[in-house]
Amino acid sequence: MFYSNKPGGAGLGLAVSRELMRQMNGDLEYDASQEHASFVVRMAA
Repeated sequence: MFYSNKPGGAGLGLAVSRELMRQMNGDLEYDASQEHASFVVRMAA
């Protein structure tokens, strides 16, 4: 599990990551709350 608590950022990394996953027939999903965020990466076998 990886996490970051640094403030700020453009959020561009997630957009780029999701596009790369989609190009490889996968997907990147997230669910965020005030306490935490969860990420699910789906890749074709």
